[in-house]
Amino acid sequence: MALSRNRLYAWRWPAWPFLVLCATAILTYAACDGVDGPPADPQTLPDSPAPVEPPAPAEPAVTMPSAMPGGSPLAEAKPGPEPSPSPPPPPEPRSRPKPEPPPKPEATLIIAPETIHPGESARVEVRGAGAAKARVTAEGRTAPLVSINDAVWLGYISVTPIAAEGTHTLTVGLLNADGELLDSLVGEFIVKPLPSLPPPTPEETAAQEPVEAIMLPPEVITLLTPENAAIDDRVRFELHSNVSGPPRWSGPWIRPVDGQDDSPFGILRSYNGGPVISWHHGHDIVADQGQPIWTAAAGVVVFAGTLPIHGQGVIVDHGAGVFSGYWHMAKISVAPDMELLAGHEIGLIGSTGASTGPHLHWEVIVNGRDVNPLQWLEAELHP
Repeated sequence: MALSRNRLYAWRWPAWPFLVLCATAILTYAACDGVDGPPADPQTLPDSPAPVEPPAPAEPAVTMPSAMPGGSPLAEAKPGPEPSPSPPPPPEPRSRPKPEPPPKPEATLIIAPETIHPGESARVEVRGAGAAKARVTAEGRTAPLVSINDAVWLGYISVTPIAAEGTHTLTVGLLNADGELLDSLVGEFIVKPLPSLPPPTPEETAAQEPVEAIMLPPEVITLLTPENAAIDDRVRFELHSNVSGPPRWSGPWIRPVDGQDDSPFGILRSYNGGPVISWHHGHDIVADQGQPIWTAAAGVVVFAGTLPIHGQGVIVDHGAGVFSGYWHMAKISVAPDMELLAGHEIGLIGSTGASTGPHLHWEVIVNGRDVNPLQWLEAELHP
């Protein structure tokens, strides 16, 4: 059956207001039973649980403007993390005390041998000196020491054949490069007489010394003049007495000729019955005419020629202020500036100059002073 349009509206109208009213009632009931409604009376509801207080509302965050009027920046109100503590300042550097310089090494003085006889020599060594130059003074003579290496200075001293017995002193001066004295060392050595001498002759008893009386033929005795003696001495003791450098030899020397020992070093001499005028400045070895003569140690020839009194001869520089001379030769086999080893033949036995027969007059001269050659055959004297 068809309904008219007016009847349909009349049927629908009473329904929707009712639905709206129901929804409103439900919402109102829910609102009255929530957190905003009045609390229930505990007497009317004895078994109901205790009311739960609502949480406190959170405070609203305050936001500061990022900039003041005019554009000045402001820091944010929210505090940032605390800054880490700054490290403590480093301790102030303390000046370190300057290290003490190492102690200066003490120089050591060696004298060998410590006991010598009149007319002999002694080796002088200074170790750990730390000087640019060094010199030694003894018995009125001063001579330079030579540098063997950075730590050793070496030289020789000597005493005359008439040196007094007893304790003698020497002084070593240590110098800088300008020759200024830095330090001094003092040492002692002893001079003792020779252990044995032949029985004295009447002349020796009168002179209180051994004397060798030599007889020379008239043609030879005329050579013994002061003028000739000055020529010989200048060549042997003055021109060839410098310290040319370190020793050129090592170890004991050798005998320069095979023969018989004759006139010793240092003995006093008289000629043709005259007074004692000097001592013997070398050591004589009698040998056959023409017999070979050798150099006693390595060195350099500095003289090869003839002298009025000593005849033909050779002088060899061995270094460290030490020289050797070989005289009265019949022939010379070397020339100046030749470098020789020990045992090199330098000439032949003869009897030139003031001589009584074939022999070798062998000399050793230390810093311009003649000494006993036989001592140089011993090991203790050498470096």
